[in-house]
Amino acid sequence: NKNSFFLFVDWKEIPFEDGVILQINITEAEIVENIQFDGFEQIGTSDLILKTKVGEQMSYYNLKSDVELIKEKYLSVGFAFCKVEYFLSEGARGKIIVFKIIEGPRIYVGGLILTGVESANIGELYEILKTKENTWYESGYFIEQQIKYDIERIKLYMRSEGFLDAEAFIEDIKFDLFDDGFF
Repeated sequence: NKNSFFLFVDWKEIPFEDGVILQINITEAEIVENIQFDGFEQIGTSDLILKTKVGEQMSYYNLKSDVELIKEKYLSVGFAFCKVEYFLSEGARGKIIVFKIIEGPRIYVGGLILTGVESANIGELYEILKTKENTWYESGYFIEQQIKYDIERIKLYMRSEGFLDAEAFIEDIKFDLFDDGFF
């Protein structure tokens, strides 16, 4: 149960005379005493809206959801290789939760190349893309979810132009480890 006051509920039937005794074992969920963040350099923690709250019962479901929320936040601004995990320790009045992130490098798009486009307007195709190359006037972050969205937009555009069997896919991705970039 994702919103429970109990961490575990278990029962056992013990035979007794003409019936049974039902023994119920309950482990209460502990209170969250404090939430801390470690390694958060590029994204502020004040705008994170976590499901886990100080003063409320700790839930492993919420902790896992919070890890995914933090990871999505980092992925959305170009940290394609970030890792997020949490650690628990005992406090005086409950659990202390530490969310730790290893940000990794921010990945920029160094170049976009559309190939195989012969009959469509290539300039219009580049215009419909949300993924942009990194330039002095625009931050072109590598955001995998956005690239998937762009592939679908290309297919829709091509089909709206009469190319009903048009397909779009990523042919190659190259990471430049010396430039922390992508092209």
